[in-house]
Amino acid sequence: MKRDQPEADWLAWALQFVFGMLVGGVVAWGIAMGGRYSRGWTHAESLPVWVAGLMLLGGGAAACWGDRMWMGRSDWCDRKPKHTAFSLGLARMALGSGCGLAVAAVGWRLTAG
Repeated sequence: MKRDQPEADWLAWALQFVFGMLVGGVVAWGIAMGGRYSRGWTHAESLPVWVAGLMLLGGGAAACWGDRMWMGRSDWCDRKPKHTAFSLGLARMALGSGCGLAVAAVGWRLTAG
């Protein structure tokens, strides 16, 4: 790798990804189990797909946007995360896969009758 190209901060990327997956899993589980505003619309067969989808969605979004996802724009967090084309592509692939799985779970539930 050439020295003038940016290098990814893989530790920060991995920590953001894992934390995003945990938050996505908690949100998915809360929606699926019927919280205050939802009435448990997923069934047992689509639940793992739904949870996995939102976990990947949360992990990919957190790895892509870093601290800005959690804190927004502030004086304390004013820098963008360091990405290479590979690390950004990996985060976007997880984000897209999560969206696909979540849509598939919703479609599965709507067509199951």
